[in-house]
Amino acid sequence: GATRRERLMRNVERLRTSLHEQGFEVLGGPSAIVPVVLGDGPLSRLMTRTALDLGAIVNLVEHPAVARNGARWRLQVMADHQEKDIDEFVGIAVDTRTRVLMREAVF
Repeated sequence: GATRRERLMRNVERLRTSLHEQGFEVLGGPSAIVPVVLGDGPLSRLMTRTALDLGAIVNLVEHPAVARNGARWRLQVMADHQEKDIDEFVGIAVDTRTRVLMREAVF
């Protein structure tokens, strides 16, 4: 009950704060669903494919479910996630962004 909710909210805050510190735009307030703005449709699909290839579990939400150029990841946080799981995901998100932006810069 209460212990799991507290653990969930600690995990939510850790993820939201870590992503924000790495320059990601995180929407909404603290909840088990964490939306992270990616923007452009084709770029967001490439980021999602790259993150999946690197071992992350991400759900992409695109237009028309969100505004044009407002594509985002819909991340789901659980009380059972460990700090290392969250830190690993943030590392994958940063690596994903770097790989995709470097690839885009080449073309």
